[in-house]
Amino acid sequence: LAETSRARSILVTSGTLSPLPSLAHELGLEFPVRLENGHVVDPGRQLHARVVGTGVSGKGLCSTYDRRGDPAYQAELGNTLAALARVVP
Repeated sequence: LAETSRARSILVTSGTLSPLPSLAHELGLEFPVRLENGHVVDPGRQLHARVVGTGVSGKGLCSTYDRRGDPAYQAELGNTLAALARVVP
């Protein structure tokens, strides 16, 4: 990152840069001022995990390596994700 040698300030933002010490080491930069916040999602109230094994037309959603190029599987997965996106806030 030779371009940063004359910079007075560098702002690095992301939701996935943690842990910052290892990121700073990998970039070869010092971060004298750091602001790290906790997660903004409350997993107890704002997160729902679920396995969806069947698509909107009743076909199985088995995401194996062999099925990755199957147009029928891709359509079923895409249509199912589109249907979920319409109802999930």
